[in-house]
Amino acid sequence: ARARQRAAARIGRGVRGSGFLHRRAPPAAGAPKRCDTDIGMKTFIALAFVGILVALGSALVFLMRDKGATNRTVNALTLRVGLSIGLLLFIWFSYWMGWIEPRSY
Repeated sequence: ARARQRAAARIGRGVRGSGFLHRRAPPAAGAPKRCDTDIGMKTFIALAFVGILVALGSALVFLMRDKGATNRTVNALTLRVGLSIGLLLFIWFSYWMGWIEPRSY
């Protein structure tokens, strides 16, 4: 009975059991291939990671130089958290839109 419930729950899910509320349509004629967007996605994600690391490094520098006299450390860490949340939301949105897919080995 438990296996039937799990199988029934999987039927309404999207591609590979994504759990989102829609099914992805097949790619339209003339649509860019998945590999065309891979370079752009990888570049964007890499730049976002670099931005997060730069914000973290600048917070460390501000912490050492200011010794708590200004709010620059807090501002840099707030920026880092904002970039991290933004990157996570972008990755989820990209998956939902079908721009990226999980690897299946």
